[in-house]
Amino acid sequence: MVGVGTINIGDADLESLVSGTAVRKKYGIEPKDLGSLDIRNGLADTLAEGLRQVIARWAPETIVLGGSMIVGINPIPLARVEETLSTLLKGGSTVPRIKMAELGDNGGLWGGIALLKRDRG
Repeated sequence: MVGVGTINIGDADLESLVSGTAVRKKYGIEPKDLGSLDIRNGLADTLAEGLRQVIARWAPETIVLGGSMIVGINPIPLARVEETLSTLLKGGSTVPRIKMAELGDNGGLWGGIALLKRDRG
């Protein structure tokens, strides 16, 4: 996960907890082979806590997520992320749109630029 600032959950950064690399290290399998919905729901809850911190810092309208644990086979369930995030925010902040990346590895940057141009255009 590359972005502005580091998001920490406890003593670990978010990427080391929910990324494909983290799954490989912790479970010794490729992310696509992580069939356990219970484990993926746990990852969703951890991701939701990280996104709660993002929302508190930057109040985004949309969050675009990518990587093997989002766009791959057996992904982190985004519906669970949204549900947990809504609970964590407890009516304080609005849950932003959470979208799956569609533009490849550099898509976040180019997609963000396109949105800025559209909205300021």
